[in-house]
Amino acid sequence: ILGEAIGGNYNAALRDLSFGICHLKCYIRSMFKTLSQSLLGLVFPSTCDSCGTLLSPQQVGVCKPCRSRIRLIQGPHCPTCGRTHLFSPQSCEACRGEAFHFDRAYACTAYDGSIKKLLQAYKFHGHRNLRHFFVTLMTDFAHQNLDLGSIDAVISVPMNPRKQRDRGFNQAALLGSVLARKI
Repeated sequence: ILGEAIGGNYNAALRDLSFGICHLKCYIRSMFKTLSQSLLGLVFPSTCDSCGTLLSPQQVGVCKPCRSRIRLIQGPHCPTCGRTHLFSPQSCEACRGEAFHFDRAYACTAYDGSIKKLLQAYKFHGHRNLRHFFVTLMTDFAHQNLDLGSIDAVISVPMNPRKQRDRGFNQAALLGSVLARKI
């Protein structure tokens, strides 16, 4: 009866009101999250996961000097393992004559120095915020070195369930899901 009295728009008005309340809740939740992160940053400032330098509030995980020391592996690459290889259309010596259970593999950087330390912090010490840093590295590498149109899927290597329980997350799946959206 009330809906008819106000011109039949009662249900639409309720729907609009609930939609507005939902957006207001999301905005308030986001505002509190930002405020709490800022306060935590004042009490517990972020440090570079590689060298320990204090980071500005805009930086996450790795300071600019440490980022600048990390170099992508330059091509041309072996079409099988991804190592730098001058004769790109052919497999490198290490891969020639071998049978693999994959088509191609690539590494963005050598596993040493800062990258080794950062990967260990990410995998074993729960520094999940580093995923953005690693995805940026992988995305930059992919755009510079791969034919993105030829990629059918991004799949992470399955993780041992016990290791996943110990670490609390599957680091490869987390990277893979973000990387798949970026490329």
